[in-house]
Amino acid sequence: MVIPLKSKAFLLFLLLLVLTPIAHADYRDPYLEISKGNVPGHFAIHKYGHNLELATTFETIWDGSDVYTYPTVATLMNLTSTDVDDTNDGAGAWNVTIYGLDANYDQINETVLLNGQTPTPTTLQYLRVYRMYIRRVGATGVNEGIIYLGTGATVAGVPANIYAMIEVGYGQTMMTQYTVPDGYTAYISNFIVTCTANKNFVTHLIVREYNEGWRVLEESSLAGGGYAHITYDPQRIIPERSDIEFQGLVDVVTGSTEINYDLILVKDGYELISDTGGLNVLWLPIIIMGVLVLALAGRRR
Repeated sequence: MVIPLKSKAFLLFLLLLVLTPIAHADYRDPYLEISKGNVPGHFAIHKYGHNLELATTFETIWDGSDVYTYPTVATLMNLTSTDVDDTNDGAGAWNVTIYGLDANYDQINETVLLNGQTPTPTTLQYLRVYRMYIRRVGATGVNEGIIYLGTGATVAGVPANIYAMIEVGYGQTMMTQYTVPDGYTAYISNFIVTCTANKNFVTHLIVREYNEGWRVLEESSLAGGGYAHITYDPQRIIPERSDIEFQGLVDVVTGSTEINYDLILVKDGYELISDTGGLNVLWLPIIIMGVLVLALAGRRR
């Protein structure tokens, strides 16, 4: 039996409609595609930190267990450890990768060799530091001392001014601080607070926009410790060059608080992609092609 051209075109069109969502099913989950690096200009950021010795006055949620002080100008910093085994070819950590921003709030990173308690200078100047983690290690597989990044006089591996640190055995910073790079907008989707049981806690999500003061965007109170999960729909918008951090206090010293949060970083000039309820952009060329094929078949009838 001979199938008319119009019927052939229609069957082809139906086949394309069926196969397209199968071939590109992942695009119906935009967050997965962002994590996979398939969405230009969009980046998934997961931040987390803790304060294991929270006081009765507000402190930053980070490994330093105090109120964090930001650099006022971009500067060279020194990397040190409190343990002599954290050195290149030693038993502990050999090197550390540092992530931060330069004087123009542009993203920078580098990997610096450790030399025990002796300071090793960075090659880049940092205005902000928001993450460090160890890379190569020796026999123990972890950092044996506390690793510091800072400035000023260093005593037994501890600098006078501390801007990032890695606790013994953690291998990575535990700091909630993050600064939105220049040319980007951040969208906070959620955060999770976990606190020691049998104590009362207050936590603040605070933001300082460029050349402005700090303000509280969210306050969470946990009676008797526990857990809280805050979600934003739509997401909270944080402009470029804004500082983000969490602070907390406890009614009776000391308490332990952990914060996890997620944000999507979007480069200027890129529109947000549709969620699953919207029209998948990959359907558009298929629909256009189908319409053209049907139109052509109609003309040749």
